[in-house]
Amino acid sequence: MADRIGQLIKSKAVKENLSSSRIASLTGVSESYAEHFVRNDRNFREDQLQKILPLFGVIFPSGSFFPVNTTQGNFISLPNISSPELMQIIGYFLGDGNLQKRSIRFKDSDKEVLNVYQRLIRKTFNIEGRVVPQKGTIAYLLEVNSLYLRKWFQENIVSRKKEFLEEVNQLPQKKLTAFLRGLFDAEGFVAIQSRQIRLGITNREIGEILPALISKLGIPLTSHLIKRREPNWKDVYLISLNNYASFDKFSKYIGFSSKEKNKRLEFLIERKPKIKLMNKFNLCVG
Repeated sequence: MADRIGQLIKSKAVKENLSSSRIASLTGVSESYAEHFVRNDRNFREDQLQKILPLFGVIFPSGSFFPVNTTQGNFISLPNISSPELMQIIGYFLGDGNLQKRSIRFKDSDKEVLNVYQRLIRKTFNIEGRVVPQKGTIAYLLEVNSLYLRKWFQENIVSRKKEFLEEVNQLPQKKLTAFLRGLFDAEGFVAIQSRQIRLGITNREIGEILPALISKLGIPLTSHLIKRREPNWKDVYLISLNNYASFDKFSKYIGFSSKEKNKRLEFLIERKPKIKLMNKFNLCVG
């Protein structure tokens, strides 16, 4: 709110003895919201301003207000350039995230992993998510309530997924590996018995480009499409890393945020096959 209009509203509130409770009852906003409005100590939603301003005889003037991305009065940072932290969040979102009406959510059985992404989101977007148990399951939810953030993911990632993935293919290595780490955090696992690192995903755009992204790091892999015969079940794009060279490079470049998965990865690396040297004997004929 511009300072000039702010002073006008404060003066009229005093002159006409408009308390916060009176403003709330006349406009339909909450009393605490009305109190913040008179003090002008936070950012305000446009729909709420449209309710309050007529009471003070103020027409919504285009030059006196400017839009900001906020949640609960705090500025949200909506980046316009990529960073490793942002790319890791997006990778995780494409694996385990989803959009709600006014929020984004991530689901995982490992609470520690969600705590990692809670911190990354705080650092990248300047907004606090909350990690809570998911009712009726052993999983947890990371929920970030922000319409602005939800719109950002919709417009920049979901609505242009194919174009976004083509851009990922052009990223420098540090950002590319961060994106892949997010995906493997969401959908990857370490199979001790078969001695493999695997990732399975049903999204066709990601499944088709993923082998090329991993191969750019020099990591050997195999990939194949699992056709599902069950009705309404999607085909699965399966990526497998099958040998010590793959494990070693994966650990070096990508890795996991999960401590448990990293322990299993270290176990595979430590079981590097030993090269047997054949003893040479000289045959002497006497």
